[in-house]
Amino acid sequence: MAYRYKVRLLKRNLVCCSRKANLLLFQFPDQLELWRLGSPGGSGIPGDILPISKKPEKLLQLKNKGCDHIRCCALSPCGTWIAFSNVYRVRLYRIQYENDSVTIHAASQFLKAQQPAHQLLFSADSTKLFVALDRSRVQVVDLVMLNSKHAHILTPKSDSLEPVCLLAVSADSNWLAAANSDCEINIYNLKQLKNHCTVPVYNHLPTAIAINPHTNNLITVHTDHQIFEFSISEKKYTEWSRALQQQGLHQHWLERDTPVTHVTFNPKVTTQIILHDTYMFCIIDQLL
Repeated sequence: MAYRYKVRLLKRNLVCCSRKANLLLFQFPDQLELWRLGSPGGSGIPGDILPISKKPEKLLQLKNKGCDHIRCCALSPCGTWIAFSNVYRVRLYRIQYENDSVTIHAASQFLKAQQPAHQLLFSADSTKLFVALDRSRVQVVDLVMLNSKHAHILTPKSDSLEPVCLLAVSADSNWLAAANSDCEINIYNLKQLKNHCTVPVYNHLPTAIAINPHTNNLITVHTDHQIFEFSISEKKYTEWSRALQQQGLHQHWLERDTPVTHVTFNPKVTTQIILHDTYMFCIIDQLL
């Protein structure tokens, strides 16, 4: 008798960053800590060690009730929203900063789906919270009009029972990519709140996904280290992606045993894709 084993590589971000507000959110098994970054005492060139003029400051410690561990968390880009999930449900909080004081207000009662999340993500403009649920569904919470009537559930075209394990949102907050444990990646139109298309299924799980802010193309990296670029607007793989598959990736890259955990892009060089795993950073220039 043959058995099918499914390996799930769920990405867990234990540190969230708000670049606009200069904040870091740290996830521990039973609590979250919000810190404001310090400031250097001058400027220099790469490799210089700069003095610190302002030390990092711990602003908030948020403890989970009970003995259940925190599964995932998220910090909004503006720094005013924190969300986390334990094994039972999602909790949402609004943070207010007044001079040197920080106050926190619970807003969990406005979440429509009272169930745990597999991933949490805020939109780039901090107006929406995306909650990854079972059956490949994603709840969209409108943080501007925060009540249960403005929570929408995005559902895939397939009947997959697997949870969403990776989320990526475009910089213009128009598109959301959701990858599940069945190797499916669904693209949703956030203006119309409906399924836009499904990326052709590749038989290796994605370990990292991101939407290029310059092109709105989706970059995916998989367990076998293959890299794809999918045009959301044209609903097909790009010419660069097809050429990369025909040419093939370097054998040393394919033989790496550490999965890529994050994809980002160089804001100054629009053709450069930055990948990283536990041990290294890799820069791919699409013009080379």
